[in-house]
Formats: sequence, C-alpha cells, structure tokens
Amino acid sequence: ADKNPNTQGLRLQGLAPNVGVDELIADAAAGRLAALVLHRTDLTTWRPGAETQTALEKVPFLAVLDTDQREACQFAAVVFPVATYAESDGTFTNHAGRVQRFNPAVAPPGDARQGWFALAELVTRVTGESLPPNADAVFAALAADSAAFRSLSYAILGDRGQLAAGS
Repeated sequence: ADKNPNTQGLRLQGLAPNVGVDELIADAAAGRLAALVLHRTDLTTWRPGAETQTALEKVPFLAVLDTDQREACQFAAVVFPVATYAESDGTFTNHAGRVQRFNPAVAPPGDARQGWFALAELVTRVTGESLPPNADAVFAALAADSAAFRSLSYAILGDRGQLAAGS
C-alpha cells in the first residue's frame, strides 16, 4: 500500500491520480499529456529508462521540482530546485489522515526554495495569481477550499497534528 506522505492528503481532496505510473508513462508516450509536474521523483529510475525517456520527451511542458539534479531534469521545460523537508515549513498528511506540521531545522542551500513556494511560483507564472506570503497562508487556502481540512489551521495542528475530516 502507498504510505507516502500526502497521498492520503490528495485522496481527501479528491485529487489522487486514478492511474498508476505505467499508465502515466503510456499517456505521455501517446501524447495525451499537455503538462506534467514531477515533485521529488524521477520516473526514469522507476521504469525502463529508454521507454520512459522517450515518453517524457513527448510531454510539451514538463516541470521538475527536486532536491537533486536527477535524470528527468534534462527533459524539463523548467526545473525548480526545492528544499528538503528539514529545510522547509509546511504540513503533510500521513497514511492515516493525520495532518502534521514540520518546521525548518536549517536553511535551504543556494537557490533552493521551499516546496510550497516553488509550486506557488509555478501557479503564479501560469495564472498570474499573487504569491502567498508563507506556508501558513497556503494551508489556510487549502483549508478554505477543501472540506477535509476546513476545520484545521496551523494553530490547531500544534505539535501533534490533527486528523483531517473523513479520516
């Protein structure tokens, strides 16, 4: 079972992908994807390299947000260097639906940005919306938009986290 942080958070928002990695690569290879955003993952390490590389080359807009210079970066239209969780402020929703805070222990290196900021910057470039001022504002927007998180805020999460509605 997928116990990656935030998969359950996506499900609670109704945003979990309906397809697996094999289907995603097949859609890319067939030209059915207009855009793809890879966040701290490299599909070329999960599946046969040549097949995956060919598929990624067919995606008109590939954005990669990563802590490392992985192979998928060479196919990207844009690469955003992002900080690790130890260098970031934010939340994650674990497999049980518990929303937990994390805080930066150290500053991100070089041009790396916190993940929420890099994603917000990408949205801003596409939509023209203004950048949120901090991770708290991003979470507040999520809570306002998603019933599963509506009763939560950074203040309510505290140090132990809280269960999202429907968990």
